[in-house]
Amino acid sequence: MTLARQSLLAGRQWGIRARGAREAVVSAARRHKAADQRAAEARRALPAARAAVMGIPTRQAVAESAASLQELLDELGRKRKRIQDEVRSRCRVLGATVAKAVQSRKLLDEIDVVVIDEAGMVNLPSAWFAAGLARKRVIVAGDFRQLPAVTKGDGDREASEEERAHSREWTARDAFHAAGLVDPSGRVRRDPRLVALDTQYRMREPICAVVNEVAYPDAPLKTGRGNTSRLPFAPLIDSPVILIDTSGRRIPGGGRKPHMTNAVHAAVIHELVRGLQYEGVLPGRKWQEVPEGERATDRLAVISPYREQVKALKSSLAHRFGEDYDGLVDTVSTGSRAASAPSCSSTRWRAPARTRASSTAEQGCPRRPVASSTLP
Repeated sequence: MTLARQSLLAGRQWGIRARGAREAVVSAARRHKAADQRAAEARRALPAARAAVMGIPTRQAVAESAASLQELLDELGRKRKRIQDEVRSRCRVLGATVAKAVQSRKLLDEIDVVVIDEAGMVNLPSAWFAAGLARKRVIVAGDFRQLPAVTKGDGDREASEEERAHSREWTARDAFHAAGLVDPSGRVRRDPRLVALDTQYRMREPICAVVNEVAYPDAPLKTGRGNTSRLPFAPLIDSPVILIDTSGRRIPGGGRKPHMTNAVHAAVIHELVRGLQYEGVLPGRKWQEVPEGERATDRLAVISPYREQVKALKSSLAHRFGEDYDGLVDTVSTGSRAASAPSCSSTRWRAPARTRASSTAEQGCPRRPVASSTLP
């Protein structure tokens, strides 16, 4: 290689190195400038940060304060326990759920009488446990024709037949059936331990007649209240019970659960609300400061069997009539608010064609009566 060629190659290498050095210098300058900018921002933010932490105690002070507060909480807990023990020692009547009675280590030192309310919905082992707390007497009150205790064992497909039979014998039975007060057909046996309450005071007589026809044909209830209503008169609801038959007006729905919604019944509810607004029974959308007792939720309750229908009705009612109408609708299982509403509308659609209907019952939804039994 000639000397001239070597010099040319060396010059090129030095040129490449020089360009790299210049680029490194430029990059370093950019980083330095960015760092200066961040430092300036930090200096500007420093006064605010210093003010924010000004007065905050040290870690040791916080730990000492936490320890002091924990001692105070422990002392208050001990005082609360002493108060509970004092109240329990002097208590004459104590109310608790069956679940609480079963799970609590000690409710009272001595219990003379145990009253089990809504016993038709209490599984047998829980009822026996609660009854075992009594020294002298047990009173079982409830309605064995209402919904029973919620259990899954008797219908569990993965359980063996022996396990399902065990569940039917214990968790799926209530105290009334176990005591022999009800025959296999569901009729009441005459028994000196049983006291049946035959008069109800919630429903108007025409509503009670419907309940008797469906649930108590062998022991009809009497009505002990007057045939009056808290609702102002309205031609749209001029009868205590109104039956609207929509069996031939079903519109097939789409979606994942079409059998759990019903557009026809939703339209019926909308027209009912609109008509009651027109007649002054329910407040209009623009009414202001509606007094208690005259609000929509004070005068009307809508009960639906499926939550999907409840969601659809809540949304559509709130959109059309205002947010105050959102609370009108609930499911059968959680619609206890309907017990206090003077007008109750229920939507049903999976019954036989002749009884498939939407109904409106004035002055209270059907309320189950109570039967009581004193066990030996």
